[in-house]
Amino acid sequence: MKFNLKTFLVVVVLVAAIAGAFVAGMYSGAGKVRDGLLANYPLFKTLISNAQTEVDSVITISLSPTEDAALYNFYKGSANEVVLTIPYRAKYGMDLEAKNFKTDRKKDEVELILPRCYLMDYNLAFDDIKVNGINTWKHYSDAAAYSSVKPALNERVRMTLEKHKEHIKKGKHKITVAAMWFLMPYKFKPRVFFDGQEFPLPQVPGLNKDVTEYLKEQVSH
Repeated sequence: MKFNLKTFLVVVVLVAAIAGAFVAGMYSGAGKVRDGLLANYPLFKTLISNAQTEVDSVITISLSPTEDAALYNFYKGSANEVVLTIPYRAKYGMDLEAKNFKTDRKKDEVELILPRCYLMDYNLAFDDIKVNGINTWKHYSDAAAYSSVKPALNERVRMTLEKHKEHIKKGKHKITVAAMWFLMPYKFKPRVFFDGQEFPLPQVPGLNKDVTEYLKEQVSH
């Protein structure tokens, strides 16, 4: 059988064309997936909604006889100085409505424009409150008086937790990490903004930090 150069060249061209079409299709498909990812607001909203930060801690509040008169008089007893130690649970996150969410893409760089991270919910463990280090069961005998100061105490704690910078920072951190896992596996380079201010990307093993290096650091500590 004679070697047919013309037939051979035709086959080579066809194989090259098919391979080229396959590769182009792969890239085109990947591009569509990436474009769809950014356009999928419901998925991103669900992801962010589940990236809430829960805090289980205690807060210490010094009551003033002038600024916190009702609380101070209720808790003071025989002491002039009144310091409350209050166990609480709080949740930080964000309300990601469509009007509060925006993406700005420049090739592989994606800016996520998010609203503020804030105190979403909190609960006080009233039964475990301590006054100057002592449990306050004696104050519960007057149920009516205790019920009357609960709203004031709730409000006092709320004002403090709403401005708790460390808790808010933790909330932003968790949301940012969730966004990184959402985008970086698809070769996007995210920049995250909360209420107009950019939040630095943390080092996340498997995304922008080498896993082996991370494990070595943990062992060394």
